[in-house]
Parts: sequence; structure tokens; C-alpha cells
Amino acid sequence: MNDDIEALKGKLAEIEAQATVMRRALRDALHDFTCPQHEQYHSTVPRIRHALRAEAGKDALVELQTWRSLCPEIQQFALAMEGKIQAHQTKHVGCPGWKHLTPGQIYLELQAEEAELDVEADKRDWTAAGKEAVDVANFCMFLWDVTREVTPC
Repeated sequence: MNDDIEALKGKLAEIEAQATVMRRALRDALHDFTCPQHEQYHSTVPRIRHALRAEAGKDALVELQTWRSLCPEIQQFALAMEGKIQAHQTKHVGCPGWKHLTPGQIYLELQAEEAELDVEADKRDWTAAGKEAVDVANFCMFLWDVTREVTPC
């Protein structure tokens, strides 16, 4: 998990540097575009396209800054949840598999995962119980996701 966090921190630093370059490129391109006497006036369109592509990276930067603001335990738990989801994501390419389930189906699966957690806790196998807790959390997230008012995939 620490390697994942370090990788994300490195990616954040990289995106922050790119965002700075993007903002400068956009500012310079807009200046050139509005200043006909500027010698690069006629080469502005490619520079604006480059700057606009760079501006798209701002959303990623905001996401990474939000991620960085989370406490390390939440980051690690979220990564564990994502790891389990990725390990089971074999069908429904382009759309998470749980999107095709009803809330009732997800709730039944959630109950089954809770039963598995109970079994591991009863055995006092806390490592296995921790892994089951991630499964329970994923099904809670699935239920939350499909019951929100959003456009389905």
C-alpha cells in the first residue's frame, strides 16, 4: 500500500508541474492571439490547442489533491477496495459489473459477505476478517452507487 501511496504522490507532483506549464502556455497563447503585432500571432492556434489539452489535466490535479487530503488509512482502504474490484472485473467492459444488478441483488450479496466476515471473526482470523471487511465495504458502495440518482451506464 505504501508503494501505491508513494506512486500517487509522485504522480501528483508530476501533474502539478504539468499544470503550471499548462497555465503558462494558455496565458502566453491567449496573449499572442489577442496581440496582432506579436510575431507569433499566426502560430497561436496550435499553442491554444496545446494549452487546452493541458487544462484538461487540471481535473486530474484536483482529484489528486483531494486524494492527498485523505488520511492514509482511508487511502489504503480505498486502494484495497479498488484492488478487489479490479480482480473481479472480468465482464461488462466499460461499465462496472454491479451497475447491472438491482439493489435487492446487491443487498443479498452484501448479506452473504457479512456472513463471511462473521465466520472469520468467530475464528479470530483477523487478517481474513479484514479482507472480508473490504468485500462488505465494496458491496455497501455498490448499493450506494446504484441507488443514487445517476444516469446508468
